[in-house]
Amino acid sequence: MGLAPHFSASQQAWIVHRPEDIRAVLRDGRFGQLGAPVRGEASNADASNQPALAEQPQRWWISPESAALLRPDARSMEGFVRQLRHLISIQTDRTPPNVPTTVDLMATIIRPWCHHVTAVLLDLPIAVVNEAEPLTRQVFESAALVMPAEDAVSSVSDAAGATQALSDRLAPYRSAQRPGDGLDIQAWVALTQSLPALIGAGARRLVAPDTTNTCPFAGSETGMARAINDALLAAASPVRALFRTALQPATIADTVIVPGDRVMLMVEGHAELVFGDGPHRCAGATLVRALFGAALRVLGDAPITGLADPAPGRAVWVDGAALRVLRSLSVEMHRPL
Repeated sequence: MGLAPHFSASQQAWIVHRPEDIRAVLRDGRFGQLGAPVRGEASNADASNQPALAEQPQRWWISPESAALLRPDARSMEGFVRQLRHLISIQTDRTPPNVPTTVDLMATIIRPWCHHVTAVLLDLPIAVVNEAEPLTRQVFESAALVMPAEDAVSSVSDAAGATQALSDRLAPYRSAQRPGDGLDIQAWVALTQSLPALIGAGARRLVAPDTTNTCPFAGSETGMARAINDALLAAASPVRALFRTALQPATIADTVIVPGDRVMLMVEGHAELVFGDGPHRCAGATLVRALFGAALRVLGDAPITGLADPAPGRAVWVDGAALRVLRSLSVEMHRPL
């Protein structure tokens, strides 16, 4: 059965747990993305006379327009795989033979690879991607890690400011794939922040602390089956909750929701909702699946012996009600004789 929708005073939102209720909200055009709570208390009163609200176009997924343009061909994918193997070999070559060495996989391999992928797909110099990284991370964390709820309004304001600053920073650049148009900030954030978070958490799932050989799936002739890929995607997804605001009177199960009420959809652990659903489903799901699967197959062949203790003072996770993002991933690598 699961929990029925209930109002949380701390989050100032209706909390929705049941997958069928979450899916219904995501598919319902009466719910949109306003970002900040606009009501101070719960109300289950008659919503029939409540005015409708206008939706703000605020998506943190790859839009359909970008997805149609960001389709790497087979040659590009082969190049991405070669680049990832090259980054791994750089770290391996720095490791004395048969002497385990601690490496931050996120900082040295995964994030640089995602920056390379972004530069290729958007036809930009890699220096532009690297220089924008601090500002891009601020956009990602201020907009998506949002909440506790009492900070929601300021968080959304901070996110808007950071997004505008990033947009201004990238304004001089144009993508060859999008002539005459500015860079798609949503696709930019997804490729440079969401993608490495996914891959890093997926890689962490593959590296067991007591592993004495290479990661699971290494040397597999067939690679990861789609089912395994989907299971890892669900486990690795940084998304804990999605937020929607009622734009028109609506109901969730038997609960009346009035315009302005915020809804917190607890999607963590629901594999079928990794990429959302309905009108706000991530149009770049196919691209993300392909890059995620390719990255984990290559990382599965890397000479990684297990997890290592993180460097002192280095944050491993960045926690929020909406996301739990892997910031660093310390592993032990070795170079066989």
